[in-house]
Amino acid sequence: MTDTKIKKKGKSLPPKLIIGLGKFVWTTLWHIMMSRLAPRNKSGEYIRPDSQFRNVVSQAEANIYQPATGR
Repeated sequence: MTDTKIKKKGKSLPPKLIIGLGKFVWTTLWHIMMSRLAPRNKSGEYIRPDSQFRNVVSQAEANIYQPATGR
């Protein structure tokens, strides 16, 4: 008895469409991620964000940022 496989026409998306969509999503997410991680000006130069640390490291007892031992 011969095994014949009948190909059924499924409702799957064409591979070209899936690959194109994947490239679009990846590229879009990459650009969003890079714009957040590496901010730049109009000419493309990197702009260093301001530091969020607004305190000092000192040995005063009331200070929440104490220096590491031995420093």
